[in-house]
Amino acid sequence: MNFFLDTSICVDVLRTKGAQKSFELFESFERGNTGYISVITVAELSAGASLSPLRDAASKTEETSCSRSDH
Repeated sequence: MNFFLDTSICVDVLRTKGAQKSFELFESFERGNTGYISVITVAELSAGASLSPLRDAASKTEETSCSRSDH
């Protein structure tokens, strides 16, 4: 099944205590589902990470949004 992910779903997964349903959706990609994100979502995630006071926010965002971009 194909899913188009918006920014809020991606942010949930990046949070330590995000919504369980969001984590389950991302885990389903390992079982054959496919997720897509728009360039707007990537830009929003990048902007949010650059404004975050957390030092590892940018690298964590990049790892999550790009980890499956090769498929």
